[in-house]
Amino acid sequence: MTQTVTTIFTEVKTRAKHLVQSWGKFRTDMEQYLPESYHEEIQTLSDGLDAALQRLLHDLSHPTLTLATTGTTSSGKSSLVNFLCGAEIMPVAVSEMSAGIVTIEHGPERLLVIHQTPDATWDWGEWRGLSDSEFQTRLYDVMLKFIDTRELQPDLSSPQFYIRYPFRIASELQLPLGAKIKLMDLPGLASVGDEANRKIIQQQSGKALCLVTYNSAETDQQKIKTLLEEVVAEVKKLGGSPSRMLFILNRIDVFRDDKTWPESEARFTTGTVDSIKQGLKRYLPEYQQQIDDIWVIKLSTLAALLSLQIQDQDRSVSNQACQTADQKFNSLIGDEILYDLPRNPGKWTEHDRDRVSRKLWHESHGGEFDEALKRHIAGNFPQLVLEELMAQFKEDGANAVIEWSQQTLQALLQSSKEKYEQEVERLKHIRHALEKFLDEGAKEIRRPFEELERKLKERLGDNQTPGGESDVIDPLETLPEKLGSIPRYSGLVEPLIPLKGWTRELRRDVNKVLESVASSLENQLVKLEGPVFNLVNYTHKKALEKNLKTLNTVGYGGSLARKGGIKKAKSDSDKENLRAINKSLNQLSVSLSRVLEDVIKQTYTLESGRVYTALSCLFTHYLDEMENGCHNIAPDYGINFPKHRLAQIDISRESPPVNLKSGFPITTTEEQEAYKVKKEGRLWWTLWLWKAVRYETRYRKRRVDNGKIPSAEEMLSDWDNQVGIAHMEIVERTGHWLLEQVNSLNANVAEVNREILDRYKSRLDEAHKNVQENQQQDETNLQLLQKQVATLSHELSCLSLSDIIDAEDN
Repeated sequence: MTQTVTTIFTEVKTRAKHLVQSWGKFRTDMEQYLPESYHEEIQTLSDGLDAALQRLLHDLSHPTLTLATTGTTSSGKSSLVNFLCGAEIMPVAVSEMSAGIVTIEHGPERLLVIHQTPDATWDWGEWRGLSDSEFQTRLYDVMLKFIDTRELQPDLSSPQFYIRYPFRIASELQLPLGAKIKLMDLPGLASVGDEANRKIIQQQSGKALCLVTYNSAETDQQKIKTLLEEVVAEVKKLGGSPSRMLFILNRIDVFRDDKTWPESEARFTTGTVDSIKQGLKRYLPEYQQQIDDIWVIKLSTLAALLSLQIQDQDRSVSNQACQTADQKFNSLIGDEILYDLPRNPGKWTEHDRDRVSRKLWHESHGGEFDEALKRHIAGNFPQLVLEELMAQFKEDGANAVIEWSQQTLQALLQSSKEKYEQEVERLKHIRHALEKFLDEGAKEIRRPFEELERKLKERLGDNQTPGGESDVIDPLETLPEKLGSIPRYSGLVEPLIPLKGWTRELRRDVNKVLESVASSLENQLVKLEGPVFNLVNYTHKKALEKNLKTLNTVGYGGSLARKGGIKKAKSDSDKENLRAINKSLNQLSVSLSRVLEDVIKQTYTLESGRVYTALSCLFTHYLDEMENGCHNIAPDYGINFPKHRLAQIDISRESPPVNLKSGFPITTTEEQEAYKVKKEGRLWWTLWLWKAVRYETRYRKRRVDNGKIPSAEEMLSDWDNQVGIAHMEIVERTGHWLLEQVNSLNANVAEVNREILDRYKSRLDEAHKNVQENQQQDETNLQLLQKQVATLSHELSCLSLSDIIDAEDN
């Protein structure tokens, strides 16, 4: 795409206005041939079209560009936000400082709003006219307070911040006049389990262009593997296609410490980009082509920000930036400049500062980033905004105008006595043909979903599945291919992969949790890490960690966790310990159930986003096919299906609860216990002068507590089976839900078709009535008006983003 965003928005306005002008000319010509009884309807149509145009023009003049920032652990995400702002207003000094969501809206005034949240332990309210350092201090204090307090109050809601600030990047971008721009600094993966954060991310990230930062400074191979998993998790959290995400290899200056840094940096860049793409392709296979084309750029955000601050008019800001640059980025400044500089950065001249600033800007890739961001916005922002706005414009007014024009002219041409009866008969045949065509199309798209539900019912009818969990999953696995075997959907196999892939992701995440728990017990080291645990509610994760530590404390860990065994407790202390192990295992089941419910719910939510996208793609394609088929059968009836409305999907679904069990029964038995009794007596052969001690064995009954303590592996297998039941229930619910959506779509399409044909019959009857009362219509002029309608219809079809982009590029 070579056009600017402004050019594309302007062209949409121009085409929409031209369409309305063409309608106005056509309306004037039509009113010459129509009796006054039509004028009220024409006026209503015109009012609707004018209102739709005004809404479109307003929305085109006030679009909102949202840049959402997120990233891997310690990737410099907050530094990126500061670079975009051109000032240090976000705290960056403390590890994992990000807490809650920070929304920064561009504006001339400086405003900070910290929203009141339940049980907040920090200051909240509004502050105006803050300096950069005051913004940073207030954010730092609140975030640190939240992080510290959350240990004691696990259910504490995260803070939410709103900032209005004249940030730098707004003036660099070529956006339509009146456009708004805001930055959303999203919390790291560790906050995904926070319900408030999750809802905001779900609502906002789908409408945003996303910047995903990666920590280039990490060298530990195991941690690098985790970072790559985090990249994939971040992309899935944001939802949608990776094509609207800009991936940033931040802290790229770390390679300047190598003697052969160009080679090591190039090797790292190539390897990391390939790894990111391969990870995305593995977990988002429906976006194969888009992943090949994703943008990954290098950046050193802090150095780029310092380059800007060195040129700041505020001397104190400039001096501080010079000092930091001198301390941290000598490798970027270079010896040829360093040798000329005074050792006291405060004494650098304007010429010195300019040289350092320009060198840092170049070596940090700051300019390359700005240009890449502009191209990224030009290539993706129009799709996020315009396609929905144009669809709304058509459904709010334009489609009704086209339908009325085509139907009314056709009715007028067929209104004479001899033609009317023929047209009524023809309409019956067309109605039948359309209903048959739509019914065949409905059966065709419904068949794979009906087969899926039938197989699921067969295999889950008695809650016992011969082949187990896989026997239930298998029918879902073939759904995209079965849809793709239908000729009209043959090109949709790849986009429909999420219809089956979500089950694997859900099972994979659950298994990671179970394996981590088993490993923590066997190795006596509690380690619940990785992206999957970022899906868990903070309170639930802490409870699970506490239970695992308790089990290690009471003796269930190491060898006992690895092997299990039968334990007999005779003494009171042994009995107490056995009961403690059993109690702790039961508590472990409760806390693990909650953790798994969180993981299943969050994974199900994330994967549902992919399923909705796939289903929307299928439905939109289906509506296009049905609409084209209807046009072929009845070209003069103005049949247009409102795709934006009809392709809507009911997303109200819930995942089932998980109730795990892992304790063991303790039985009490009585056993004969031998014990010794001391006996003393005099020996006769010593004339009873000496005493002798002997021990006599006696027997008594003793109550013994017995417990067969399962190994971690045994519990893992049992948990896996229990989760499998919940998994099968999810699959069954989803299969039923999919068929419901297809049936709802087909019912709505049939209803819209009936309404369109009924409106045509009413218009035909009205035209015939007018002919009976007045003179015959002038067919020559009506045919000329039909050509105008054809032009009007063509103009509406050209009001599409792809047509505008193709026209501009050519």
